[in-house]
Amino acid sequence: METTRIIVPNPTGDSMGASIRSLLEVMDQWSLIPKENNIVFDLKNVLFAHPFLILPLCAIVSDERERGKIINYELHRNTESYMETIHFPLGFDALTTIEWKTHLLNFSSKTYLPACKIPVSVKHTSIREQLLTTFENILMQQINLRGQIITAIKYLISDAKALEHAINGKSTKQITETRGYGIDTSRRMLVNGLKGKYLLFSGKALYIYTNELEQITPLQAFGWKGTLLALQIPSKIPHSFNYTTFLE
Repeated sequence: METTRIIVPNPTGDSMGASIRSLLEVMDQWSLIPKENNIVFDLKNVLFAHPFLILPLCAIVSDERERGKIINYELHRNTESYMETIHFPLGFDALTTIEWKTHLLNFSSKTYLPACKIPVSVKHTSIREQLLTTFENILMQQINLRGQIITAIKYLISDAKALEHAINGKSTKQITETRGYGIDTSRRMLVNGLKGKYLLFSGKALYIYTNELEQITPLQAFGWKGTLLALQIPSKIPHSFNYTTFLE
């Protein structure tokens, strides 16, 4: 079986856009690889592990390894220690980690969190709630140590037209208790109110919303399996922010 090397470009800066461009280049290379080939991710040119690039790569590697594909990776020597600490590429898994809460609490004094798998099945509801609460407590302790909180979550959703409906608060189903409601409000609150950044990547559609830009970009050659949601949340709330402005 052949092995294909994917070169991960070093983002040209620490902005969301720079990391997303690098991610799209990786996915473009990925789309051209025969399905039976093994993969080597070459990150030796990546000098800074920005969450908007590294977390999606974790999701890709975890998903493909679960499907049986052999995926290896090579890192720059300056990022090896950090990448190991954040559990790249498979992510921190509370279901398989002994004393997982103690392990996570070690990040309270740091300015970053590990890539983390969030269990979604009903039988793991309790541990999921404990995990999210622990994350929230750690973030509150970190808040004075970091300029921005950046998070990325992967979950399932449909494709391009549904994305357009969702961000405008329209349901794509006949019932009201569904995704779509709340997305419009949360994106406006984040960007217009808190001056953060919002990105939603679903199937072959990429939506980005910042103070400088808002657009949906259709992709032809490749897409994301499911949805990637990335939020950049400033730790300092603008004095003019009033959440009641965004209540519906």
